[in-house]
Amino acid sequence: MWLQVTDAAAYVNVAKDDTVVWVTNLADRRPAPGARVELIGAGMAFTPLPEGHESNSVDGRQSTTKGDNGQRQESKSMVTGFTANADGVARFATPQELLTATEDVQQNARPYFRVSFGNRALIMPATYLSRNYGYWEDQAAPRYWKYLSTDRPLYQPTDTIKVWGLLKRRDGARVNAPVTLTLSKEGYVDYYYRPVVIKQQPLTLDAVGTFTGEIAVSDLRADSYLLQLAVGEDIIEYKYLQIRPYDKPPYSLSLIPDTKAAFAGTGITLRARASFFEGTPVPDLALNYKTPEGVKTVVTDAEGNATLTYDRAYYPCNQEYGCWPNSAGLSLSPQLSEIAEIEASAGVRILGPDIYDTNTVSYPAKGRARLEITTRAIDLAKAQEGSPWQEGGLGAALAPGMRIEGEVVKITHTSTETGTRYDFILS
Repeated sequence: MWLQVTDAAAYVNVAKDDTVVWVTNLADRRPAPGARVELIGAGMAFTPLPEGHESNSVDGRQSTTKGDNGQRQESKSMVTGFTANADGVARFATPQELLTATEDVQQNARPYFRVSFGNRALIMPATYLSRNYGYWEDQAAPRYWKYLSTDRPLYQPTDTIKVWGLLKRRDGARVNAPVTLTLSKEGYVDYYYRPVVIKQQPLTLDAVGTFTGEIAVSDLRADSYLLQLAVGEDIIEYKYLQIRPYDKPPYSLSLIPDTKAAFAGTGITLRARASFFEGTPVPDLALNYKTPEGVKTVVTDAEGNATLTYDRAYYPCNQEYGCWPNSAGLSLSPQLSEIAEIEASAGVRILGPDIYDTNTVSYPAKGRARLEITTRAIDLAKAQEGSPWQEGGLGAALAPGMRIEGEVVKITHTSTETGTRYDFILS
């Protein structure tokens, strides 16, 4: 464990091709022009130069840059990138040491950047990718456009897993190595701790890069399994799925509200339907309609339908952080037990007032504060889109003439002596 106390701060973004380091000085809250960036242990240093100039590697290693056509080119002048001196940004080709360290899953190598300017310095990690991503995703994966989909996430022990996907190199080159689809289970390894392959199927890519495949399973215990897409020995994509016995429900339920948001006291109408999987209705079916306020019983008609309503009364809000809008979870399930779980659910938003406000606080002088409040009308169409903190809020139309009441609370902190010894842990 080690501790740093410094006014130097930096943001690092290390990618496969380029690395960007943005250095700032916390003392004056401004960029640090001319800051020096070193990869500890590699003998390399990169210094931000004025805009349009090139930053050089001090150890004379060859690196790459981007030409006028946007393609990466080998450089004999040790160019590592371009930077803007005023912004304190250093950009250079990612050193091979970082790419090598990423593949070291045993964490034998831990590269660091040393960032310095003036008499200030900062030591920070310089890994290519986080260890979590490095463990689960092969380093070859970023070189491909990839997609892997299964027809469903749950299978019977005697089912056939059907897959569809896309695999294409980002550089446009052909995929020449064999492409395989493998079914395995985490923790199921051989003597050398290599995953034991349960089933494997070779795949053929079409001209676009799409593929389809099937893997038939049998005699597998109920558990979670891993489906992997590989090119040669490189794992490019993976997907988890469940294999276990289950009972297919005899029919399905649906619950659809006529609106996703409504004002308190106006009510929401919901359409419930029970139908067999071939589409015929389930008539005279007793259902439990569950709301936050309780449970009611409804019965489907001859067409398998039922009309439901939900409403929440308006109440004044006295809470410091507000009460509206709030949400309600509604669900529908059979009154009598079935051989499999059958349920339908829906979520709605209830808004109390038909206006809302936004505010800003400024401090024009010492000891003085200015509070500006703007009231706007709530647009139900906007309210159905999602969060009230989304861009545009709950509506843009102004609501003039609103009376606003509030109170100003002064908070005074009084120190209380609890001892004469400084506690480094609790303080």
